[in-house]
Amino acid sequence: MRILLGVLAMVSAACADLPQFHTSFFMDEWRSTNDVVEGWDWSLPPGTKPAEGSALSVASDLVDESFPGRLMRKVNTSWKEIEPVEGEFAIDRIRELVLENSEHGKYALELHVRASVWDMRMFPEEAEYPETWPAHIEETRTAPRWLDKYNIPRVEMKKFGLNKIGTPFQIVNMDVTHPDYHSRYIRMVKKLGESGVLAMPEVSYIFVHYFSGSRGEEGQSSDEPRSRQVYLERLRAWAESAGEHAGKLCAISHKPDDVEAAVELGMGQRNGFVEMYLLHCNNRALGQSMDADGYLVVDEENPIIKENRASGDENEEYALGTHERRFGPVEFWPHRYREAMLRSLQMRRNFLWAENGSILVDPPLLGFTALELGHSVETAPDAWCRLRESYVKKELWTGPPVAVKNFERWLCQRDRKGYETVPVRKMMHGRDFAEYGSLGREYVKGKNFDFSARKGRRIGFEVDDRFLPGGPGPVAVKITYYDEPAAGSLILKCSTGSGVQTRTVDGRGDGELRTATFFVDEAVLDGVFDGFDFAVEGSAGDVTLAFVRVVKLDVK
Repeated sequence: MRILLGVLAMVSAACADLPQFHTSFFMDEWRSTNDVVEGWDWSLPPGTKPAEGSALSVASDLVDESFPGRLMRKVNTSWKEIEPVEGEFAIDRIRELVLENSEHGKYALELHVRASVWDMRMFPEEAEYPETWPAHIEETRTAPRWLDKYNIPRVEMKKFGLNKIGTPFQIVNMDVTHPDYHSRYIRMVKKLGESGVLAMPEVSYIFVHYFSGSRGEEGQSSDEPRSRQVYLERLRAWAESAGEHAGKLCAISHKPDDVEAAVELGMGQRNGFVEMYLLHCNNRALGQSMDADGYLVVDEENPIIKENRASGDENEEYALGTHERRFGPVEFWPHRYREAMLRSLQMRRNFLWAENGSILVDPPLLGFTALELGHSVETAPDAWCRLRESYVKKELWTGPPVAVKNFERWLCQRDRKGYETVPVRKMMHGRDFAEYGSLGREYVKGKNFDFSARKGRRIGFEVDDRFLPGGPGPVAVKITYYDEPAAGSLILKCSTGSGVQTRTVDGRGDGELRTATFFVDEAVLDGVFDGFDFAVEGSAGDVTLAFVRVVKLDVK
């Protein structure tokens, strides 16, 4: 099969006209009075600031000076560049690149030191490639050429095919467990530590690469004893070289024992595929688990979260003409993008790669995410609950399907007597992710859909006690709901310093998605509604809720 670049260009041009996508950035405007707007509302009060240590990477030509978050840039280097001749290190150039790319601290910076790839093989008989690919192949070769004299074995990885990414290639790695490779790699890492580059304040995150079949050298340890030993020695070398700055380091593995080893050494962690947002629902090493009722919960005592160590993910695969192969038709992309953004925030991530193509999927949500990343419950501008439900495997690879409920960030919805809900509004994924090999390990074949709302006669919510400490406080409650005819009017009941208050918005009964905003001057989150802090109900029947936020109004 051959891919014609001209055809791809035509597809991209046609898709760019789709109304759900954008080519310039904008935010939802904050409004200071009770109202109802069409669709989602990602607005935050003026003066909301990004968290210290947070960052978001997005194609520079897609955002402008109005972007509210801290933007991130990268320094991509390799062992081949750092040690071009054995024993001779060119680390000063790395320091220069850090200062140049960060503009002396204006931008957050991500440092990559790749080292394993000996070659990348292309397959021109299967696809046409841009003229830039030969240079890209050379950049992908990250292992020093002088290693050739040590007769280190090469490891041919599995070929990537057209159905995966559109550009067939095969990575050839060095055997990173070979003593002649490993000892010299450790020496290079120690030299980096001695140089002070890892301690530079301009460097925000440092990726600890391993080896894989991808160009990003993403990988995890093997259970084979020698491989496991080498992996742990790598982590230890990086942690010792970074010293008190080990919290900047990101282990690029989601495997629980790898993450636990990295955490014990003071490191953080990075995943690379939050586009498949149901992954890691049962990964306790990342602070993620499901309770007995199926609700997705977060362990905020996990050191990565509690100490705000480097913690990141990628929600970037929205290139028109390319990612339809992996994720299905573009009409499903806004839903996937939204769920992936909210999942990254539910996981308490502090940095994220976003769009790197030619479009912005949802600019207001992008800006919202930039202002939410990395915040703790004490500093966050809001607490929220995404009411939803999907099916995952009870255990990785095996077990019966179980429902996983809600993405929550310090605002919880729970079913109790008189407050029961059911999942509604089925939304297809676009592809059956259970067929994705290891990437589909938590998905259930045939259940490639989400329920994107919950319905109930009365729905109760609990706010984390740490969110508004010290008594009554002013908040805005934003309720995104489907305006179903059976519900009648939508009613918010909230306890205040002067007693229970009721706020109502008249229903239109057309089934459309809307967001109602209610300002409450003296909110008291005291559990007076059968243990809930506030409740939402319909005047005539069940309400259907998709997203609820409690926004602080005394932003400092």
